[in-house]
Amino acid sequence: MSTTISPPPVGAELRRWREQRALSQLALAGRAEVSTRHLSYVETGRSRPTSAMIVRLAECSRCRWPSRTRCCSAAGSCRATRSGRPTGRSSPR
Repeated sequence: MSTTISPPPVGAELRRWREQRALSQLALAGRAEVSTRHLSYVETGRSRPTSAMIVRLAECSRCRWPSRTRCCSAAGSCRATRSGRPTGRSSPR
């Protein structure tokens, strides 16, 4: 019996944004100035994105504010602001 490991919510949300905008990983990685490998790792959960990376990917994929906030909450690492700068942890651990 095999089990499927699903990516963390933040990676799945980032992939959903990208796919809704019909962007390839190559196109989004180019806009965000990151490698396609890193973007793939973030989407699959092999790499945990920083709050700055989440905001950059959101800006480059032109996500709306509710989606940005939801993704930052899923990451547990930041809260997006309209200035585009992360504000730090949304809640202490």
